[in-house]
Amino acid sequence: MFEETQRFRQPWLWTIVLGTTVMTVLALAFDGQYVSSLIVLALMALTAGFLYAVRLDTRIDEDEISIRLFPFHISSRTLSYDEIEDLSVERYSPLREFGGWGLRWRPGKRAYNVSGNQGLRIKKKDGKEIVIGTQRPEELEKVVEKL
Repeated sequence: MFEETQRFRQPWLWTIVLGTTVMTVLALAFDGQYVSSLIVLALMALTAGFLYAVRLDTRIDEDEISIRLFPFHISSRTLSYDEIEDLSVERYSPLREFGGWGLRWRPGKRAYNVSGNQGLRIKKKDGKEIVIGTQRPEELEKVVEKL
């Protein structure tokens, strides 16, 4: 019914990562610390590679909702509709509500998001909430209405 894969591809994020790397390496190199600049370059390359590999896979079908934030989850996390009290597609503030993007926890809440401020809010019967970010809220809304 609905499938979406999202990745960290925001230009501002990559500008910060690359800009910080270049400035740090140049500052160390100009100071004669060549080994340190190579270490920083290697660490930032690993960080950039990790960020580039992270992806959020969301799948909604007739039986369940499936979430996978690779590489944190090797296999998908699934929720059956029997566990869910309410579903809604809505705007939210990742910074205010969860402290940012990625895999986030707050008491009674969990968020899976990589960018933006729209998502699927799942209220579970046990009182806990899960928010899954989306870049396709209109399409997701149509699917939620059918459930």
